[in-house]
Amino acid sequence: MRHAAFEIFVKQHLPNLTNTPPNGWRYIVPETGHLVGPFTGWAQLYQNLKLHYDAAGYDMPEDIFDKVEAQICENYQEYCGGGPSLFKRFVGGVAGLSHTYHNAFQCLATLISNMAGGGERPDQTLADSRAAACVECPENGEIEGCTHCNMKTLRHAIERIVGSRKTPSDGALKFCKVCHCNNKAKIWVKHEAIWKFTSDANKKRLPETCWLKVEAPDD
Repeated sequence: MRHAAFEIFVKQHLPNLTNTPPNGWRYIVPETGHLVGPFTGWAQLYQNLKLHYDAAGYDMPEDIFDKVEAQICENYQEYCGGGPSLFKRFVGGVAGLSHTYHNAFQCLATLISNMAGGGERPDQTLADSRAAACVECPENGEIEGCTHCNMKTLRHAIERIVGSRKTPSDGALKFCKVCHCNNKAKIWVKHEAIWKFTSDANKKRLPETCWLKVEAPDD
């Protein structure tokens, strides 16, 4: 019988999020058997998966990227490869890698896909206030690096949300350790686009001073 550490270490991963895998970014949804894709980018696949899960009446798994990655790598093993970060996951525990690039990118992709629609968008005064609250928050921190990161892709997603807008606190804004979103981008998004995708467990984890809680409507 193989040792568990060996099984985890040899698990394959996509080399990056910039290149399009063979036959595109695609995923067969186990719950429905439907093929979503192919697309040229992960963000496109993610947004369409969210639409499909919602339309089918299912909650999209929080680890959807891992599931997509596993499915692609199972079919195109020569394109994927293992990495030392997997060994780190084994010896350090899954919780130690929860605040990662992939989680941050998934959150930004969700924000981008939900920027349209109703709801009040923050003006400069509100964004400045939110930013100041984030700077003082203990959950404002860096994301963990990994072998599959592409920070250029992450910065591009942030720029799509922020544009040319700025706040006096931008230099100190990092990532939220609870929802994994980039705070510099999050402060410019309407409240409902974030709140409705925040799990009850994460809502409880947010500090009482978090602007997401302060602005939340009374139940």
